[in-house]
Amino acid sequence: MTDAEAYVAMYEENLLRKDDSPYVRAKILSAALRSGTYASQEELGRAFNLSHSGVSRLLMLGQLPSVIVAAFSNPDEIREAWGIELFHAWSDQHVRDTLSTRARALANRPKRPPARVIYEMLLSTGLRKRQYRSYRNIPVRGRENTILFHEQDRLETVIYSIPKRNLSPSCRETVKQSLIRILDGDSDNTPLGHSRRQSPR
Repeated sequence: MTDAEAYVAMYEENLLRKDDSPYVRAKILSAALRSGTYASQEELGRAFNLSHSGVSRLLMLGQLPSVIVAAFSNPDEIREAWGIELFHAWSDQHVRDTLSTRARALANRPKRPPARVIYEMLLSTGLRKRQYRSYRNIPVRGRENTILFHEQDRLETVIYSIPKRNLSPSCRETVKQSLIRILDGDSDNTPLGHSRRQSPR
């Protein structure tokens, strides 16, 4: 097994676990990029069957500083959306000291609260008001390199924006029914939340 295949195998093994950990997946991607096995985020996306924004989100989670991770009793409980908000907060020099102080205080507690409470305490009054969320419209191109629609990756949702001129009534219905089949897990016998992975070439 090559290094590239090993990273993909580890990623898929975690993805298929009942207690799938976004943080573990994020650390696998970060390690794969740092090791030089993959030269860019684009290569990571192709190997792990992830969109550009999907790779970026996980890399942000994987780059959380140890002081923030240590605030949680178990890093496997850190949700992807939390990691992104915490990463952006940490990147702001104006709030980093406050965030660091809160994280250390939580880490020193003999008994820590649930993960969601820790996340809320870290970004409570004075930090979340800055609204760290930033959404990127990603163009999706067809065979002739023309933009067919845009994908907007948010913290909790994904929005596909398709110009009406590209959708006839029958095409619109086909798209809707295809999404229903995919999200119901009926497409290619693939369970919801577990996309088919591509092996690196």
